[in-house]
Amino acid sequence: MALKEHPFVVTSSFTADGDTITYDKNAENRSTAVGKAFTINADGTAALVADGDEIIGKVLAVDDDNVMTGAYICGGLRLPLGRNAEVARGDKLVGALGARNAKGFVKPVPAAPNAVSITDTDYTTTNFADLAAASTAVDGVVDELSDTADAVNALRTIVNKGRGLVVDFDDTDALVALI
Repeated sequence: MALKEHPFVVTSSFTADGDTITYDKNAENRSTAVGKAFTINADGTAALVADGDEIIGKVLAVDDDNVMTGAYICGGLRLPLGRNAEVARGDKLVGALGARNAKGFVKPVPAAPNAVSITDTDYTTTNFADLAAASTAVDGVVDELSDTADAVNALRTIVNKGRGLVVDFDDTDALVALI
């Protein structure tokens, strides 16, 4: 099935970072960044998304004065899937890396970690033979809590950056409604 982009998009011009988004008069549409996902970096310039970055929109064109035109806050943008990325309808997306670690691709926001079950032991009524047994039991609970905290902290940095809604997809692209 051919993925069709929405013909009406909101566009704006942004200064390109000059590193990941560059003008190239010999490239189709004047840049190899055209068609890829971009974000706004800490310097306030447009850059191709890196792994886990928030997606602002899609690069449409780059001019010789280092100004790019990007589509954003709109529906029906076709964005390239990152290396080994698999999406489903309804997924939110963040930046991903493509072949040879190229920037500008997308992947779904990772799923929340599985719940970690913690053994509920009433230590006030347990008759431990010695303090070593009690210490081992408490260490087990602490390890489980640490695993949960590590998983949540790893996701926390990217889970709120997820944007858009996958409407359709094929093996190489996702049709995304960026909202």
